[in-house]
Parts: sequence; C-alpha cells; structure tokens
Amino acid sequence: MKQLLLSSSLVFILAIAGFIGFEGALLNAQTTDAVDVTLSVTAELTITAPSDIGLSAIAGLTGGSSTGTATWTVVTNNNAGYTLQLHADASPTLAGDAQGDSIADYTEASAGVPDYTYVVDDGDAEFGFTVNTTGTTVTTGEIDASFKNNGADTCNTGATLTDANCWLSTSTSGSKELLATTTGETAATGEAIQLNFQVEIDPPSGAFDADGFVVEDGYTSTITMTATMI
Repeated sequence: MKQLLLSSSLVFILAIAGFIGFEGALLNAQTTDAVDVTLSVTAELTITAPSDIGLSAIAGLTGGSSTGTATWTVVTNNNAGYTLQLHADASPTLAGDAQGDSIADYTEASAGVPDYTYVVDDGDAEFGFTVNTTGTTVTTGEIDASFKNNGADTCNTGATLTDANCWLSTSTSGSKELLATTTGETAATGEAIQLNFQVEIDPPSGAFDADGFVVEDGYTSTITMTATMI
C-alpha cells in the first residue's frame, strides 16, 4: 500500500512538473507575422508657357526676314516619357489683326518634309518654324526624325540636329506636328525644346496679294505646344 502511494505521488509530481515545463514552453515560444506596406506613386507632367514672341518689323515693300524663338520646358516623373506636338490655330496662321490680310504658311519643296534651307519664292511672304538646338535639352535622338538632317543638305534623314535648318510649315490641317518622343522621366529641372519661328517677305517682281503687297498691319499667330504622357 505504501509503495502504491509512493508511486502515485511520484506520478503526480512528474505530471505537475511536466505541466509547469509545458506552460513555460508556451510562455517562452515566439511567433512572427509580417505586414506589407504598399504605395502607388502616380505620374504627373507640367509644361511651361514661354513669353510671347515679338518679331522685329519687316518693311512691306523692300521685304526681309525676321526670326524669334520660344522655349517650352517639360517636367515629368512618368517612367515611359512623353510626346511633344505643335499645333497652329488656323491656316494661314499668321493673320492680320485689322486689315484682313495674312502671311502664308511656309511651303516645303516636298509637302510635309522640312526644307534644309528656308526658301521663299520671289514675290511671296511665308511663315515657318524649326527646332533650335541652342536652347533644346531634349536628347537629339528623341527629336522627331523629320527635323534631323544628313549634315549637308537634306532633312528627314541622318542624325544631325542643327540650328536654322529643316524648316516646316506651322499649318497642320487640324492635326498636330510631332516634335519629340521621349522614353523616361526628366530631371527635376525638366527638358526644354526651343523653336525658331521665321517670317520672310521676298521683294516682289509680281504681287504678294490682290493689292500687290502685304498690307500694313499687325499680324498674329497662336501656336500651341502639347505635352502628353506616354
């Protein structure tokens, strides 16, 4: 009987010890559970508006040319880049403010393909534009191929971008003229594209219009640059 009691006591003690050990193990056990923090950063784009261009006056009978520049700067964090397109408000876009006359849009030798040199026929008056490398920081490779040349005499071929070459009409018949296609975000300071706008009045041996000249007036064109995230 005494032995049975001792055995029972020993089993009880061991059970208590086991429970205490098990409880300690539970209290000392460590578990982990991770949580993910997610965030979406959306793309934004801004484009600056340059100052209006005041071309120097041209004498209506003796003729001449006048050139001005405008620079747009694009800032974006879009990882796919953006496009730049130019659009004129009307055709012809350089219209008289009061007298109803206008200066014709530039006429390319091959319609829609920029001319390497700005050429206006005798007796004509025309308004056109080109990309100016001096103030352009968009990578040359991202400027539309039509404004690049072979380094000699032909545009829309080669990889050279030069000032005062590859002139095009601002008239786009309701569509937008593609200037550049980029492939990524800009620096915080942005990327600039600078355009030259030029008017040339060639002294007439014939007539500019029904009156025989470009009438004295102020002439205004509205040009819009559009930047679009890709």
